[in-house]
Amino acid sequence: IGAGGIVGRLLGAELRRQTGWTVGLAGRTVAPLEVMAREYSPRAAVFRCDVGDRESLEAAFQAFAPDLVVNVAGNYTTT
Repeated sequence: IGAGGIVGRLLGAELRRQTGWTVGLAGRTVAPLEVMAREYSPRAAVFRCDVGDRESLEAAFQAFAPDLVVNVAGNYTTT
């Protein structure tokens, strides 16, 4: 979550590179995530969600069913 930010972009790519895991990219704005997803092999899944919106988080988790969730969405004092 927060994949479109600076930390999220770097972390998602590094997790994919080092682990070979299937990566899901989630964030509030889908367009930049779609661009990033095309760079992954296999292509990453993309989900729109907001850490402040429980329903959007639940929908993303149900669609992707992740084993691990990494939240790098800032405002880091509240999330």
